[in-house]
Amino acid sequence: MGYEVHIFKSEENEKITLDELKKIIDSDDSLHYFDSNENEILWNGHPLGGIDGNTPRLFFSQGKISTRHPDEFVTGKMFEIAKKMNSLIGDDEATFDDYYRKEIEESCQGIIERNKNMTENNYPGVLDRVKAVVADSVVLVILMLMITYVFSAFENVPDNARMFAFIFIFILYDPLFTSIFGGTLGHMAFGIRVKSENDITKNIYFPFAIIRFAAKALLGCISLISVQGNSKKKAIHDIISGSVVVFEKKTDKK
Repeated sequence: MGYEVHIFKSEENEKITLDELKKIIDSDDSLHYFDSNENEILWNGHPLGGIDGNTPRLFFSQGKISTRHPDEFVTGKMFEIAKKMNSLIGDDEATFDDYYRKEIEESCQGIIERNKNMTENNYPGVLDRVKAVVADSVVLVILMLMITYVFSAFENVPDNARMFAFIFIFILYDPLFTSIFGGTLGHMAFGIRVKSENDITKNIYFPFAIIRFAAKALLGCISLISVQGNSKKKAIHDIISGSVVVFEKKTDKK
């Protein structure tokens, strides 16, 4: 099931009713029933558009309103709903207090400010992306020469070793560096980074990096035709994977 946060009544035997929940939804334009299901609610007001591209969901069950794996913004929304319902909020181990609510509010404000600072006039164009690709091509050639040199020092190189080297260079290099470091060596050489569109202070997860690389490899230069056609200069492989490419600001380095 994973980590969950709940809204619940202060009295042990008291439960939130469907009528109470309906009043909250009717008074809040950002909350909607999912597919007419009274027990599942969508929150469309997430400041970053959602979590990893997904609209946050709340679930009503056994007199409680719950959500799974919330980020700071969803937790803040849960605090807001709990206050309107004169209820408490907490996870399976403890009830959240007002001090924690203030921490959440400060964290949300910090994320919004960092995203704002990083996105102002901060999207590389086609030329910068092509430069990074050319640089990565040089990196791959160097890696191939290095591995060939190492393998030549041995009389018998296992097929598994050759296969692993091939997979790392031509398949894993891009997604591994993108998910761990926020970009390949080519990206780093020209001061650009690949980040999550929903929170550009974070790298995209490895599965999304795999999807991004696969789409980029399959489409080639065609993927770049969308760069000049949208405000964030996203290529088609960015759109598919929920990523965005930004310039790294020197002030963001620690």
